[in-house]
Amino acid sequence: MRELFEKVLEESLFVHFPLKMEADRSLEKKDRDKPVEESHRLWDGRDTKCWSFEGDGSREFADRELRLSTQARSEHWPDREMRSFQANSGKYTTFGSFIARLDVSGLELSGGNRIAFRIKPDCPGAHSTMLRVGFKNDGAVKIPDTYSREGFHAVNLKNHQWNTCFWEIDSIAHDKITEISFEIHRYGKDVSTGDHITFSLAELYLQRVKPNVVHGWKCQQGSISYDTAADVSQQTVQSAEVTEGILTAALAVKDSSPRLYLRMMEEVNWGLDYILRMRFGDGYRAANASIRRWTDGLLGNFDDEAADVNNRFFENFIFAAVEAKAGEAFAQMDPELSWKLLEAAEEDYAFARERFERVGVEEAHMEEHTSSASLSQYYAAAALAAARLYHVTESNTAYRIDSLSYIQKVMDCQERGDASKGKKIPPLRGYFYRDEEKKHIVHFSHQARDQIFAMALEQVCRTFSEEPMAKLCENALRLHGEYLKNLNSYAAPYGMLPAGIYHVSECEDVKTFAVIHPNTTFAQEKENYREQLEQGIDLGDGYCIRMFPVWFSFRGNSAIQLSMGKSAAVIGKYFQDPELIQIAQNQLSWTLGKNPFRQSLIYGAGSGYAQEYTALLGETVGEIPVGVQTKGNEDLPYWPQACIATYREVWTTPAGKWLSLAGDIIHRKK
Repeated sequence: MRELFEKVLEESLFVHFPLKMEADRSLEKKDRDKPVEESHRLWDGRDTKCWSFEGDGSREFADRELRLSTQARSEHWPDREMRSFQANSGKYTTFGSFIARLDVSGLELSGGNRIAFRIKPDCPGAHSTMLRVGFKNDGAVKIPDTYSREGFHAVNLKNHQWNTCFWEIDSIAHDKITEISFEIHRYGKDVSTGDHITFSLAELYLQRVKPNVVHGWKCQQGSISYDTAADVSQQTVQSAEVTEGILTAALAVKDSSPRLYLRMMEEVNWGLDYILRMRFGDGYRAANASIRRWTDGLLGNFDDEAADVNNRFFENFIFAAVEAKAGEAFAQMDPELSWKLLEAAEEDYAFARERFERVGVEEAHMEEHTSSASLSQYYAAAALAAARLYHVTESNTAYRIDSLSYIQKVMDCQERGDASKGKKIPPLRGYFYRDEEKKHIVHFSHQARDQIFAMALEQVCRTFSEEPMAKLCENALRLHGEYLKNLNSYAAPYGMLPAGIYHVSECEDVKTFAVIHPNTTFAQEKENYREQLEQGIDLGDGYCIRMFPVWFSFRGNSAIQLSMGKSAAVIGKYFQDPELIQIAQNQLSWTLGKNPFRQSLIYGAGSGYAQEYTALLGETVGEIPVGVQTKGNEDLPYWPQACIATYREVWTTPAGKWLSLAGDIIHRKK
């Protein structure tokens, strides 16, 4: 297997061209080979009255096929669109859709559990051909659900050929299916896409098969076996964090795999180029652009999407930390780039520090994926950046003073297990609160930066090893490692770390709810919040452990468990603790198939990997989705086949965290 991978790697010129995927190891190949126990035809290929259509496009019935044709883009915005709150203004929208709806309300379909069909895209020049299938259920449970997580499946197709597609819906309410739909998203044209796109549809069936395990902890086929943002939106701070993840992995293989090291450093260079180009040099930068379409590349017309420009100190602390680390790493390879990175690091730190001291906690800006950051995370980011800057400048005592001051504030936010202020001693200790008042524990529901506490503490320990503060930081690291070990006692047999400890009082915190849970409201979800806590593991006195986060609109735990794994790796590496290193490695194993579904979450790696929601970019070997979700208010893993945001949406954040974690484990083994 290793020889085959190395051959494919060579053929791709070390991923200058996309890696080739082994289709025979995919979930789709396995599903194609399943015996069909029962099959019901949904359309006879002749009746046209059972179809209705919505949007700009044309249809043709011929040869028992339905042919749908539309333009790749339009010159106006749609009136409404899923996932967009301001579709008619072009905010986070496509150029509209063309939808074919099949009325199946008169058919008895409750016995089936797999929608099957054949489809042929004819989209000249398109690199990514995708069609979204959907169904409506009018039974006791309505589908689609409130957040449109259930009831849709975006199928990735091969262009100019017939694709046989299956969608298992056994886990989704389907007792009274009334409609099946096929939706063409008009994403615009990339450099090669033609003006027109066509999809031909035929042979629609509802089948019954033995379903895959997608829900709960019981393993697929009763045993554990594993092999060791889809749109074009851009978040600059995430680019910085992913760049650091690649850099961490690159440095870990520098001696053992020189060619891989150089290739990864090339990729790091691209990331740094982007980060530096987004700076305006005064604290402001082009921070993000939420976009899900190809524009025509011409400035000044209606399809432009303006970048969000802001000056936020949490992001600037992160940029300063990344720039400082990268500046040191490129000192020999590219001294000029190194100089610029270190200059930018010092400037960005100064901008961040001045604003932090003046403003305090930033107002939440939901376009930014850092909007849920807590004051304790601000302290940690500041301490990390200051310690790295002191390390690379070797003489600036101001960074020493700042780092030691901020890290003390981090430790003031940690639960130490003492009965202070008359409060009962919690059942676990070592975790962090959002601030020094210690009322709300740090949690994540989608984005996650759990690792920032361990990274800051560890950096201070190494940089200021002779300072009295280093011993205090070591104690804090040990406490956090103890917390992760305690969580790990609930992780058998798969090793996925629980999301953490919660307290029932948190479901009354309206202010914190608003920044952690986007696209919903406290009033709408308060009772669901309470029910999710009740589904956790009761620890007494209002405390519980949730295997998965409390979450609502945004779900998927890859970033969460990988960032916790990074914490375990950082602490395990510092103390040479094999138990923590194993906990860290278990988080990688979960993504590679050591999970109840026996599916690798990394497309093209291991086996049982399935299609993911890739939208504009197409399938890419190595892509990782937002991650496994839960069903409703449960605390059980749920991983249905449907490719839809957010849980199956491809995202660079978990890939960056995976590489960062793997780099620490490789470095420790050396």
